[in-house]
Amino acid sequence: WDPCVTPWTLTGALALAQLDIAAGRRPAGEALARDVLAFADSEDARSLPHPYVASNRARALMVLGRDDEAVVALDGARRARGGLLGWWAISRDATFDPVRSRPDFQAAVRAIDAELARERASYARLKRDTASLSAGPPSPATSGSAARTAR
Repeated sequence: WDPCVTPWTLTGALALAQLDIAAGRRPAGEALARDVLAFADSEDARSLPHPYVASNRARALMVLGRDDEAVVALDGARRARGGLLGWWAISRDATFDPVRSRPDFQAAVRAIDAELARERASYARLKRDTASLSAGPPSPATSGSAARTAR
């Protein structure tokens, strides 16, 4: 793959690929997208966070016009429990506009939204429970038996 495709430049390389295509340099843009795809499928990419690689792999597939594979890749990342990272970007990224109305893409969005709602609820419970712990133990005047005795 192209030396400019590194673990730190996948997103930028895909943006450059899209710019090349928009500027009429389709072969150069597609070659760069293929390099990103090759890197994402390489042994070197296995040490990176799965959602980061998976989302850029899906974007590369979209740039190459391989929409079906891109949606399958996104849903696979979600099912692997690693698809939440960056989902906010994917749900708004214009790269995915051609598949946004597809039932399979919408199903993946609904599944991610449901997972995010569960995680937000879990966080709210944790925050509430932590707040009550940090308040310290109840004072003897307000705790159960001491308060009843004082009455």
